[in-house]
Amino acid sequence: AADRSDRVFVNLPESGVYRSIDRGQSWTRLGNGMDPWGWKNLSVDGGDIVYAADTINGVYRSLDHGDSWTSIVNGLSSLHCRKFLTTQTGALLAFTDAGVFRSTSHGDTWHAVAMSISSNQPVNGVAVRADNLVMATTLQGPYRSTDDGETWVYSALGLTDPACYGVGFACDGSVLLGNKGNSSGDTTTAIVRSKDGGVHW
Repeated sequence: AADRSDRVFVNLPESGVYRSIDRGQSWTRLGNGMDPWGWKNLSVDGGDIVYAADTINGVYRSLDHGDSWTSIVNGLSSLHCRKFLTTQTGALLAFTDAGVFRSTSHGDTWHAVAMSISSNQPVNGVAVRADNLVMATTLQGPYRSTDDGETWVYSALGLTDPACYGVGFACDGSVLLGNKGNSSGDTTTAIVRSKDGGVHW
């Protein structure tokens, strides 16, 4: 993740969060105010606020480019945050084992949003496009949101098997996802494309 001043933030498993202010030539380990271990999700919004989330401590926020961190979990019914995303408008989405939570107050408060996922079918991948189309993938299939993550629609039309893994966007805006793509019992993974924003595959 990077902010508008070219500060770069990375997470190293079992080591913590690091910051570079010289485009990667040198790095400083961060952690003042938070447990530095095991952070899996880093995000920077358009206002240079840095967020870190994991499956143990929930979500933390830094207002000073990573020098100090504050826990922001008011309204989260689970701290087991598998995936985390900042949308184009600055809304925050936390994908936990208790469901999906959204914040429009930079994490001060959170509220649950409707998305029919279960704790044993967690979100595997998330991505947001420049026009704020948000995609999320689970082993139950892909979901899409066109209102900043407030509501979600299950969208598996055209998939032979709905089980999905990672998701991203091609240069032309097409949605790409890792999909089982074959009959039951076949473990082959395929890349599947949608040209209409994840409606059909």
